Amino acid sequence: MPKNLKFHSRVTTPIDVPFELTRPGAKLQAALMDLGFSSHAFHSSARLVFMGTTISANKKSLTFITPPSGCVFPAGPATTFLTIDDVTSPDTWVMMGSGRSPPTRE
Repeated sequence: MPKNLKFHSRVTTPIDVPFELTRPGAKLQAALMDLGFSSHAFHSSARLVFMGTTISANKKSLTFITPPSGCVFPAGPATTFLTIDDVTSPDTWVMMGSGRSPPTRE
């Protein structure tokens, strides 16, 4: 998995999927998750976005489309997951967008 993901990009990454999960017709989902932050009793900015996903014919690579903009998923640290049927992968941390601070007016 790349360390940085650009918005509205097609990303292909190598994967190693157990054979029993590679059956035709398996439900495949790739997700980006941001748990947000909390302060006292207030919680904000949590996001879960599913991305269009395909697996290669040889089951060795995964291709997905990242969100179109920061309006759908905010730039910054994100956790990615792959779920096949009801089996979810361990998480992978990525940086969505450039990782730079947003512009400011000075």
